[in-house]
Amino acid sequence: MMPNVRLLLCVALVLLSPFVSSEEQEVPAELQKLRVLFEAEIQRVTEVPKRRYAEALERLQTTYTRNGELAKALKVKEEIQSLNEAEAAESKRTGNDRVLYGSEWLWGSGGTLTLERNGDALHTAWSVPGSWKKMRDGTVTIQRPGSDPPMVLEFSDETLTNGTVTSHVGAKTSLRRVIK
Repeated sequence: MMPNVRLLLCVALVLLSPFVSSEEQEVPAELQKLRVLFEAEIQRVTEVPKRRYAEALERLQTTYTRNGELAKALKVKEEIQSLNEAEAAESKRTGNDRVLYGSEWLWGSGGTLTLERNGDALHTAWSVPGSWKKMRDGTVTIQRPGSDPPMVLEFSDETLTNGTVTSHVGAKTSLRRVIK
């Protein structure tokens, strides 16, 4: 009898879960800010060790090859390939910053945003430039001039032509890329 009650409760939970309000499903602004800061710190901290590891692997492979230890050299080569594949997958997942250089966006709540190559974010409503940065998770942080926490741009398509910006207070607006 008990398993049937559990099954019934599970089915009811699954059926009722779509009715949870969208407010409960939204990510709090503080959490978004922490995610952005965390991603930036992870990228900053791991960039140099990854490069050093790759360089050390190359040197080790050269040493093994020079000494005629081909089995060991092949193992190191496999590790290098694995590292390169992981880097390529990460790069593909997060996209390339250059695709966004000079891109112009129509801000859903009004105005135009331009992402400059030098990291400046220019909005028609801002008197001075803000800044932008592509994050490892594929989002873009946009820092308005002043001391507000960054906004987060999440792309809704793989072509990077549509997205949603969420401010530090949780307000959202759409962005549509201007294709010239």
